Amino acid sequence: MLTLHFHPESKFDPVTVDPPYDLVGIFLTVEGETAAGTRYVLAGLRALGGDPSKRWGGVGNALTIYANGETTKLIATWEEPERTCELPTEWLIDALERYALFCDGRDRQV
Repeated sequence: MLTLHFHPESKFDPVTVDPPYDLVGIFLTVEGETAAGTRYVLAGLRALGGDPSKRWGGVGNALTIYANGETTKLIATWEEPERTCELPTEWLIDALERYALFCDGRDRQV
């Protein structure tokens, strides 16, 4: 699983992930952003049920995601050349679950 570094005091980078999975931190912050947004992505990935023949993905604000039940690929198309990160889908699901809990706690403090 990934190690997430939470920074509750930061407005722009509340979570970071060490390379080579640093795009996951960007994905959580920009595409998930809130607990509700994170849970939307979680629902799409969970619906894959570990089945490599099922697909889910899309183009977001900062990254493109292509996922199947086994692996997920994040693509930063705004970088030249574009940068990619591939990881097991279950790792991203776990990271999204932990980030949603972090967002829940942060929202209660506001």
